[in-house]
Amino acid sequence: MAQDTGIDYFPPAGFYFSVEIEGLSAELDTMFQEVSGLDITLETEQIVEGGLNDHVHVVPKRTAFQKLQLKRGLVVADSGVAAWCQETLQSNLETPITPKNVTVNLNDVTGSTLMSWSIVRAYPTKWQVSGFNAQQNAIVTETLELTFSFINLGSGGSSPTPPPPTRRD
Repeated sequence: MAQDTGIDYFPPAGFYFSVEIEGLSAELDTMFQEVSGLDITLETEQIVEGGLNDHVHVVPKRTAFQKLQLKRGLVVADSGVAAWCQETLQSNLETPITPKNVTVNLNDVTGSTLMSWSIVRAYPTKWQVSGFNAQQNAIVTETLELTFSFINLGSGGSSPTPPPPTRRD
């Protein structure tokens, strides 16, 4: 028999979300049908201690992130996202890569932000257009894959502020 805790809680639906890309404000550049890759993993290392044969020590190493994937119907009009991808992926590194901060907001039924993920210093590493098939009636989609420095998790209405960049010499 279920116990009544007096708490009315329902997990949020995953279909009401928004994406904001720094410097790109056109509505076409913020409309995505799918977001994935909001994963954070703590990598570990196993250390075997001599004379201790019944177990190994597992110690933390560093935090690792998946690539963020944004998927939408192919935009054939002028698109800041497409221009950013083209500038980054087709420049042969002749021009500096321009990283952008990306915010993913999970919204409630009223459109208010429940949670937000701030993806810091992201840049495209892959841009893929779905295949064409004359035997299917499917929409052509494009998938943007972003590599980034780290994720900040926020909640309820405000996007977290990323810390200043650090130099790695």
